[in-house]
Amino acid sequence: RAVEALERVVARPLGRPVEEAAHGILELGVSTMTRAVKAVTTYRGRDPRDFALCAFGGNGPVTGVAIARALGIRQVVVPPSPGVFSALGLLFSDGEREVVRTLLLRGGEADGALDAAFAEAEAEALAGLHGAAGDADVRVSRLADVRYAGQAYELAVPVAAGPVDVGAVARDFADEHVRTYGHGSPDDPVEIVAIRAVARVERAAARRYDPFASIRAATPEEGARLAWFEATGLVETPTCNRTALLADERPGPLLVDEADSTCVVPPGCVARVDGFGNIEVDVGA
Repeated sequence: RAVEALERVVARPLGRPVEEAAHGILELGVSTMTRAVKAVTTYRGRDPRDFALCAFGGNGPVTGVAIARALGIRQVVVPPSPGVFSALGLLFSDGEREVVRTLLLRGGEADGALDAAFAEAEAEALAGLHGAAGDADVRVSRLADVRYAGQAYELAVPVAAGPVDVGAVARDFADEHVRTYGHGSPDDPVEIVAIRAVARVERAAARRYDPFASIRAATPEEGARLAWFEATGLVETPTCNRTALLADERPGPLLVDEADSTCVVPPGCVARVDGFGNIEVDVGA
C-alpha cells in the first residue's frame, strides 16, 4: 500500500520511478535533520567534522550516514537497541534535580548575592531528592548563565564550589564566548542573569548492563534483499543482524536488521561492532 500510494501521489505526477521518488522524500528528511545538527554544531562554533554522529531511534540508523556525509562527519555510531535508546537512558541514568534562580547582577555587584543565591538553590535541590537518594552518593554542581551587558542571550558557565570568584566566572565566560562565537569583548561588563544548582544521585553504576549479553546470545542471521541506493540503483543487498557483524567488519551496501531499527550501510562505507556493542560505520567520501 505504501508503494502504491507513493507511486500514485508522488512518482507518477513527477514522471519519476517510484524508487527515485522515495529517495527524494528521504533526501528532504535528511536535509531537515542536517539543519538540526548544524543548530548544535556550526551555529555554535563547533566543526561537525571533529565529532562522530550518534544515530539512535527507529529512524536514526536509517539516515545516519546520509546526514554524516552532508556534514563531512567520518563516523556514525549506532548504540545497542537504538529504537529504545531513550527508554534505556531513562532507566540507567542518574536521578537529578535542577533548581534555577533568576537574577540580574553586574560583575561588581555579584559577590555576596551569588553566594546566598547558590546556597538557597543547593538546599532546595538537595531537598528535592530527599527519600530518592537513600545511601547513594549525591553531588551538587553549579552553573551561572552569563552574558555581556546588553546581549539578549547567555552562555552557561560552571562555577566552582565555595565562595564565588566573580572574576573567574567572567574570565570563563569570556573564554567560552570566544570558543562558541569566535570573538569576545573582554573590556565589556558582564551580567549574570541566572544561577543553577544541580543535585545528582549517582546510582547508575548499580544498574549497568552488558549489551553483549543479548548480542552474543542471539543467533547470527544472514540474508539478502533488494534495496535502492543512489550510487547503484536497485541492487541485491546483503543483510545480517548485529550478532553476525561481530565476526568481522563488512563493506556496504549492507543492511543490519534489528527488531527496533535497521542500520543502512551504503556503498563506500564499512561497518563493524566495537567493544561496547555499538555498530561503527566508517563513512566514505
